[in-house]
Amino acid sequence: MFEYTNIAAFLLRIAVFMLLFTTYPLVAYFLNDILLKLFFRNQEVGRFVGLALNLSITFIPLLFALFYPKIGTVLGYVGALSGFMIIYVFPVLVYLKHMRTRIQNPLLAEAISMNEIKQEKNVQFKTSP
Repeated sequence: MFEYTNIAAFLLRIAVFMLLFTTYPLVAYFLNDILLKLFFRNQEVGRFVGLALNLSITFIPLLFALFYPKIGTVLGYVGALSGFMIIYVFPVLVYLKHMRTRIQNPLLAEAISMNEIKQEKNVQFKTSP
């Protein structure tokens, strides 16, 4: 794309490398933590399972990047699926969870709603002069 002797392109490549080098471990840790909590809840996970999870988090995106030349297509599908989930699926699931809590445990639902009202009043008092 750009010649290897182009100084601006070289500096941009260094900047992108530093960005990926410093943020990828954080993203991998968060993904690892989410998957462990999703699949294993409060159980202790063995060393083999943790290693397998870390390797899969690292190598699946690497394999896509190496062997699939049109990565923009994959990113487009993933973005469309994520947008669909965020816009249409998650609000319905949150509402259903709220209704389930209200039906199965009405005292807890009442306490949650009272806490929300209390927090809204605190925010109003803090923002008003």
